[in-house]
Amino acid sequence: MNKNDLRYKKTEIAIKEAYFALKSNTSKPVKVTELCEKAMINKTTFYTHYETIEALKKQVCREYTSEILDKCPDIEKMLTDTKTFVNSAYNLFLENQKMFFKLYENNIHALVDDIESELLKKFSDIGVSQDTEFAIRFCIGGALRLLISNQGEEQLNRTFRLVERFLELL
Repeated sequence: MNKNDLRYKKTEIAIKEAYFALKSNTSKPVKVTELCEKAMINKTTFYTHYETIEALKKQVCREYTSEILDKCPDIEKMLTDTKTFVNSAYNLFLENQKMFFKLYENNIHALVDDIESELLKKFSDIGVSQDTEFAIRFCIGGALRLLISNQGEEQLNRTFRLVERFLELL
């Protein structure tokens, strides 16, 4: 099947929208049967697009994470004004927290991994060094894990200070 064909693209959109709609209502895993019913396709069509429901889930999660990060007004400040970036990214996370947890089925590690990967993609255009990539993974991944696991104001401030200290060492 031609992935550039308009019918293929429309079906792809219908599958993703159906998955997203189903996940909006529950934290439970989506079954192929219910997805096909919602998208008004048959199983053969689903399996033409995705090998498994898990493959669809991963793609939808990555795309949602990327869309949310695109809304971050301070993303360009990630390495220069980390506190401002982390604060705005954290606020975006809080605004979308319920959907993140539903899509990722409370798998914090997968969520943080996708956020790290999407941030690295956004900075690949400027050619980040391996040291900078390491710093991004270490700081952002570590900060996100701390913030997601304990969301108090004091934890937020402590996390900012730790990240700023680490970046000063680079």
